[in-house]
Amino acid sequence: MAAKLARFGRVLPPASLFAVNAWIAWRLFWIGATFHHNALHGISIALARHIRDHGLSRGWWPYWHAGMPFENTYQPLLPALTACISLAGGVSPGRAYHLVMALAYCLGPVTLFLLARRLSSNTALSFLAGLLSSLVSPMPWLVEEVRVDLGSPWGARRLWAAIGYADTPHLLALALIPAAILFCDLARERRSPTCAAAATIVSALVILTNLPGAIVLAIAVGCYLTTLPSVREAFIAAAPAAFGGVLSSFWLSPAAAALILANTFTMEGDGTPRWAPAAAAAILLAAAALVLWRLRAGRAQRFFVMLALATGFITLGAYWFHLTVIPQPRRFQIAFEFALIAAAVFTLGPWIGRNRLAARIALILLACFCAFQTHQYRAFARSQIVAQDMTLTAQYRTAAKLHELARGDRVFATGATAFWLNAWFDVPQVTGCCDQGPLHQSARIASYVIGVDPRADVAVAWMRALGARFAAVHEHESAEPYHDVQHPRKFHGILKEVWRERGDVIYELPYTGLAHALYLADLVARRPVNGLDIAPLQPYLKAIAQPGLRTQWLSADELTIEGEVQPGQLISLQISHHPDWTATAGDRPVPLRADALGLLVIEPACAGPCRVHLRFRP
Repeated sequence: MAAKLARFGRVLPPASLFAVNAWIAWRLFWIGATFHHNALHGISIALARHIRDHGLSRGWWPYWHAGMPFENTYQPLLPALTACISLAGGVSPGRAYHLVMALAYCLGPVTLFLLARRLSSNTALSFLAGLLSSLVSPMPWLVEEVRVDLGSPWGARRLWAAIGYADTPHLLALALIPAAILFCDLARERRSPTCAAAATIVSALVILTNLPGAIVLAIAVGCYLTTLPSVREAFIAAAPAAFGGVLSSFWLSPAAAALILANTFTMEGDGTPRWAPAAAAAILLAAAALVLWRLRAGRAQRFFVMLALATGFITLGAYWFHLTVIPQPRRFQIAFEFALIAAAVFTLGPWIGRNRLAARIALILLACFCAFQTHQYRAFARSQIVAQDMTLTAQYRTAAKLHELARGDRVFATGATAFWLNAWFDVPQVTGCCDQGPLHQSARIASYVIGVDPRADVAVAWMRALGARFAAVHEHESAEPYHDVQHPRKFHGILKEVWRERGDVIYELPYTGLAHALYLADLVARRPVNGLDIAPLQPYLKAIAQPGLRTQWLSADELTIEGEVQPGQLISLQISHHPDWTATAGDRPVPLRADALGLLVIEPACAGPCRVHLRFRP
């Protein structure tokens, strides 16, 4: 009986934390879509639908930015879990995605509690840290921009990040990170191969979930190592996490990771990392570690204070001083909140607990505050988790018509239509998502220029150069939320209008296929300087005005090109160049390279009828 009670006492706190969060966000467990269709939810659903229908592979993804390796789209764990639930449960990818979102939301405070209990051996304070992380968001009190965005300092920031910003991958990573640290600590203490393997696998899963989460994991491991008694112990504890990084590289290659990291720096501000603040942060953390060691702080306090300082420097440095220490610093605010709350609990909790009267008053105030916040969070969840029939949206109507018209040809779409198009249909896009993954920047430059410049000729030139057959534009009366094309009527009388409904318009461009036989002088020799300089595109656009070669996709990773190619001619293929593409003409391997836009150029050495076979093999 005593053993059963002890087991029940160990299970009750994490189960209670899960129940509190589930009570707040219970609608996520069954909903298929919310009215927040302006967020990037469609991206994860599109990847999940592809994995469900075709399996998980490192092949070619032809649907975004003129094509890219699938590993460049986004880390695979969230869409893979979504696909598995969709298959196993017989539910739509949208419903499976929101179920994973609900689980990630509910598990974050649970794993935080388990790690805190492991480091502190104090169930009460660990439970308090998990409970407050479920019901409190410090960021609105620290940053006015966050408070305005949330609408109230009492709002559910973590839930809003998932619903309003589609940051479900980051929430899932943050739910896994405490588990990775926990298993590292168990492996260190017990010298257990099983725990070491678990730490390795969970660390790899974090990296394969979200790159900001992977950065938080690296920071958290570093903070955790400062709690250990010797360098030898630190090496033993860090080894599983390091092996997790090696394990993850079997999916996310170092080259892809480096490209994604480089692209990410360009997504906010000027994208320039500040090395002086980074050095200052390192000095601050080293000084904090020394002070905590001198004060003989407990392991939990030491870990969470260090983590709060590190993530706070990143997040608050961006909000308060506009410093970019690492890419996308504002995304680290939820990790900062978790660490700050736990650091406060393990710093103030023991001090308050020494005074019985103060402890009782604190418990009464805490109970009232938690009741108030639970009501606030549930009200917030009710207002935000509202079902939406996506077939009634401008995005779906436009996407369905593009699918009907394009029949596999590439299209130009913007805003939420681009986010959701591939969640429903296999239609290749000039842009799509995501800006950290493209092999070249041509589509991003084109999308920006098409959106802000009032001249139709510049927009048409870019869309033709990147292989678009149709362009979807949302005029001012459209219900599409973004209206990225600021001068939508510039195409009137310039392009053929093939569909119009409620301010959503589709135009057809002059199109002769993706592949063309042309001479070296016809290639784009230099990338336009600022997107407005389309002079380098003109010889190429003139050359591709002639009928192109026949292309046939055999699979997402394989296609053939057939047609007449004269001696000295090259084949320009409007698909992104990557070194893992190979080509053969007849039985001969033929060279491939990139033009100035980053698209494939094939040197077939043909004279007359020519058949080129291309295959992507990572």
